[in-house]
Amino acid sequence: MLARWLLRPAVIALAACGGGDDGPKTFDEPRGSLAVKVGEEFRIALAENPSTGYLWRFGRRPDPSVVRYVGSDFELEEGGEDRAGAGGTRTLRFRALRRGETAMVLRNVFTGGERGRRPVDVRGLRVEVTG
Repeated sequence: MLARWLLRPAVIALAACGGGDDGPKTFDEPRGSLAVKVGEEFRIALAENPSTGYLWRFGRRPDPSVVRYVGSDFELEEGGEDRAGAGGTRTLRFRALRRGETAMVLRNVFTGGERGRRPVDVRGLRVEVTG
């Protein structure tokens, strides 16, 4: 019973990563540290609703000699094309280039004309790239 309780967080963490043989590793709504291997593509998936004017932006980009930012995509939630104002998922794509550590900060910020708004969410992430 105790062993099952102790293993539960590890199982949840592995399930949240996705990836495997089916394609790039995906970290859903990550916080804290991410571990990837040299040469590996990985993705960070974050809930986003562009119709509100809030979008995910870099507050700090990762060190490009360790992790290269490749680009991003947005996908509406299922059935969203039939509803005005529907949200979806912003997926940021990266490639791990060499061993080391780097940090990045992602901020969900208002992109409209009004200045001075605070982000509604901030994610400080540390990426460890192993051989």
